Amino acid sequence: MPTYNEVVMTPSGAGRVVGINVPRESVEVMLESGATITVPVRELDGYTQAFALREQQRAASQSASGGCGKPNCRHGQHRRMNGANDSAHQAGV
Repeated sequence: MPTYNEVVMTPSGAGRVVGINVPRESVEVMLESGATITVPVRELDGYTQAFALREQQRAASQSASGGCGKPNCRHGQHRRMNGANDSAHQAGV
């Protein structure tokens, strides 16, 4: 994620970061022309590869843990429809 006042290259040209929206993974950039635009981080030059790598790591960690991606989800007990508890979960593992 870029930082405030960082100069970035957008599809519309170079500009300076004037706002950051972490939940939407986007930034507000003031272009050299003075116009302000909102750009997803994945569309910024130099951040595309970092964004793709983070998404791959997130997907790999979810599949490796066997959970859904929520913190401390190792057993997937909340995904079961029948409500049965996992024996490892009951054992406190």
